[in-house]
Amino acid sequence: MRPIVWWCSLGWLVAASLAVLHAWMLHRYAVDFPFQDDFTQLLAAPGYFHYYPTWREKIADLFSLSVEHRIVTLRVTAIVQTWLPGGLNIRGLIYFGNLLCVAVGVLVIWRATTTHRGWLAVLAALLLFSPINVTAQYWATGVLAHVAVVAYAFGALFCLTRRGIAWDIAAALLALCAALTVANGLMVLPVGTVLLWLGGRRRAATLWGVMTVGLFATYFIGYEAPAGRPPMLLLLRRPFRLFVLYLSALGSVGERFDLSVLLGALMVAVWGWLLITRPSERVSPVLVAWMGFLALSAAAITAGRAPLGDEALLISRYRVYSEVALLITIVATLQRLGARGARWILPPLLACAALWFWHGWEANIPVVGDIATMQRNGLDHYLLNGHGVYYGFPPQDFGDFMLHRAKELGHFLPASNSSPAPQMAASDEAPHAAALPQLQAAPPYADADAVSVRGFILANERHAALWLKGERQQYWGPLKTQRLFRALDNSDWVIFWNTLPLRGVVPGHYRVGYALGQDPRAEVQWSDVWLDVR
Repeated sequence: MRPIVWWCSLGWLVAASLAVLHAWMLHRYAVDFPFQDDFTQLLAAPGYFHYYPTWREKIADLFSLSVEHRIVTLRVTAIVQTWLPGGLNIRGLIYFGNLLCVAVGVLVIWRATTTHRGWLAVLAALLLFSPINVTAQYWATGVLAHVAVVAYAFGALFCLTRRGIAWDIAAALLALCAALTVANGLMVLPVGTVLLWLGGRRRAATLWGVMTVGLFATYFIGYEAPAGRPPMLLLLRRPFRLFVLYLSALGSVGERFDLSVLLGALMVAVWGWLLITRPSERVSPVLVAWMGFLALSAAAITAGRAPLGDEALLISRYRVYSEVALLITIVATLQRLGARGARWILPPLLACAALWFWHGWEANIPVVGDIATMQRNGLDHYLLNGHGVYYGFPPQDFGDFMLHRAKELGHFLPASNSSPAPQMAASDEAPHAAALPQLQAAPPYADADAVSVRGFILANERHAALWLKGERQQYWGPLKTQRLFRALDNSDWVIFWNTLPLRGVVPGHYRVGYALGQDPRAEVQWSDVWLDVR
């Protein structure tokens, strides 16, 4: 018995190490600055709540549609946080969402037998902490929508397996939270109704059935499809194609379309085997309910995203549904096969998951770094002159307005994690030009006060600088760098970024260049970008 306990404890130790690694990554790369939809889903909510004079208008805004979703929990979370010391903290919301992810993993693992939990915890950590979930880990809206809805739904269905008025109330509240997070959260209601009915609780099932009909009937009132979105009717005429897309959504942990379809089909086949064969050895009802919610969520995501193409179903923020579905499938399979089957299945599964984790790490850590530099530049530029740096969304004027209003109301008062950049230094000598293929820079953002730059160094080089070359004068300033830990040797990559003030720079037309090294004599790679300094 003692070797089994030791082996299980080792699994928990490995899982805890992966959790610590994930927490360190969040601390390293999460930034207290809104990103894209955060402006409309989170930053805007406290302002509107303050602006509307009556409670009727406040509540109407809280429950209003955001495209096809009623994101009440996201808005309430942002509003409540502004009442706490320090106000709205995007980084804190990211941490909270990732804690909900841990809660989901723990709930699922605890349905397994005690001897399997330690190494199933490793499997859960490899799946849920993988950087392939980048936008459901480092983006506040992504994690508070798609991770939180799974946590609320799983909590609701778990509570329904318990008896007592307190459990019933908790289940109803968590189900409402799921439905009022994103639209696929509605799927917890029919699943909960069936779970209660099959459990012999007919009166409670009837109440949940009424709640299901009521919410489905009213949820999408006022919805208007976005302009330019292809009609779903075109796909309904091709049911097999739609089913294949559904399988890709269910198996999106595979990242590639073909592999995702294969994984989705495998999960469907395994659950067919679990539910049809050996009726005397029933799978845990709560596992079936959780899987039912995820299967219906995949169907809802397919209905919403399929008109946008194959890749729309495979984006990062939707993979958490697939990962949790895969984890539940494995737990249910081990319940059926017992200890002997687990000895054959778990080792190769863990080996495959470890290889997949490392592949996902190498492929997606640059994305993590890229998002971090976007937000760091946005934060530093905003702290310098009140103007953020935005990528795709929101528009400049709208983003600046939202930040200005949040500051005026005291809702969002971020602070930089690093010291302000020094003034750019003048250089009388023109630096030597050279090709630096390992240096990849994104287009800079500049206004009258500062220039923000970012990019990658495809080598473990920690020193970089920005250069501006005019007709008679050159200026340079140091860039901040950070190792990515994409690799563990000297082939590792580095991210660079900084917001450099333009005060002291003589007005003129300047060519932008980048150097490896912070020295006036460093070799510079000149870009095709020119800046007008006024």
